[in-house]
Amino acid sequence: MLQLNVSSTANSSAVYPDVTASLGTTQVLLDFTQSYDFSKKADVIATLINTVSLTNPWLVFQVSGSTLPTASGQYDVNIYQFTGAPELLTWATQNTLWNATAQTWDSSNDFVKTQLLSTERAFISGSNQVSTTTYLSPTDGGTYTTYNYP
Repeated sequence: MLQLNVSSTANSSAVYPDVTASLGTTQVLLDFTQSYDFSKKADVIATLINTVSLTNPWLVFQVSGSTLPTASGQYDVNIYQFTGAPELLTWATQNTLWNATAQTWDSSNDFVKTQLLSTERAFISGSNQVSTTTYLSPTDGGTYTTYNYP
């Protein structure tokens, strides 16, 4: 299980994939699906910190905490090999027939997922922290009311 924290600048993880990544792969794409409400966070880029080879298929990667999903909890993570975002399409640069094109016009930020490498479980922590205020002097007093619901 991957242990990731949104407060960390670099979360490191290692995965033994079901499918070996292509030689020269330097980044993988992570798609998160929360187990509680099935919300999704897609296209999170993780940078490999090792060199993938036929004799060493391990994916050792780092991902920034700021790119992780915002809710703490359990997630299914699909790890993909991908190619970069396609270029922005314009009418003048297209020479394919309308019904023969496979590219959507608004997908300039999409990544092309070429191979599912592995599906893993992850626990993301650190994002449901409640801020706490501590009053240090006696002049910072206050009152509050609590209600008990039966």
